[in-house]
Amino acid sequence: MSVTAPFGNTNSFVGGDDLPAAEVNAHADDLATTRASRSSVSLASGNVTLSTAQSETVVIECTGTLTANRQLIVPLTSGQWWWVRNATSGSYTVTVIGATGTGIVAPQGAACLVYTDGTNVLLATIPVEQDGDLTAGAVPIGALEDDVQDAVPTLSISVGAEAGDVIQVSAQWKDLAGNNLVRRLAGLVYLSDSANAAPSATAPSGGWAAGTGYKIVDHTANLVGEFATDGNGLMRVDVTHSGVRTWYLHVVANDRVWASGAVAFA
Repeated sequence: MSVTAPFGNTNSFVGGDDLPAAEVNAHADDLATTRASRSSVSLASGNVTLSTAQSETVVIECTGTLTANRQLIVPLTSGQWWWVRNATSGSYTVTVIGATGTGIVAPQGAACLVYTDGTNVLLATIPVEQDGDLTAGAVPIGALEDDVQDAVPTLSISVGAEAGDVIQVSAQWKDLAGNNLVRRLAGLVYLSDSANAAPSATAPSGGWAAGTGYKIVDHTANLVGEFATDGNGLMRVDVTHSGVRTWYLHVVANDRVWASGAVAFA
């Protein structure tokens, strides 16, 4: 079974449509993309430490005319990530950093994905310019800004047959021409009880595992996690369960949700 879902309409929470963050928030606090979409932070007057509300947004837009180098100080919560868009002016730098440790410089006129390992702030992508162009050698991971949405236009999800209590689910990103994307991407993945639901409360008895060359970092064991594809935009997840049960694999990226067909164990 294969489900291919393009970008679609808003506020309906079905495969390929815009993700209504408030709706998912009510069900899955640990799903990173349920955070509010954007927060604007002026650095004109000095360094800024993000408030709790600001740190829970996905996109942090830095604004203001700089008269000195500035710091955007983020919480050092291991695994937390943000798209930081540097929309400031003035010939000074913006460094994204925690209260301690090292940080990264967010270039003016670009957006970059950053994350913290609990000690330092690290760069997950080479920056994406605001006009949609990529800086040399950039590998965007789960583009969230409107001006780079065309980088991840469609997702095709295929559910394999059950074999030895294992069902493999494959998710392949494609470009506008239907070709496989030749780049690595990342986002959120979770199992639910239906094609339009929040994460399930019941994990498969044998758990899930990413195939060779792919990666899942769990937020909720065997139910909600962050994924990384291989260099060709492909992710494979092996779901293992003994008994009769059905789940649906959801992939969250670019403020949208895609749902697989039924992952049905007989």
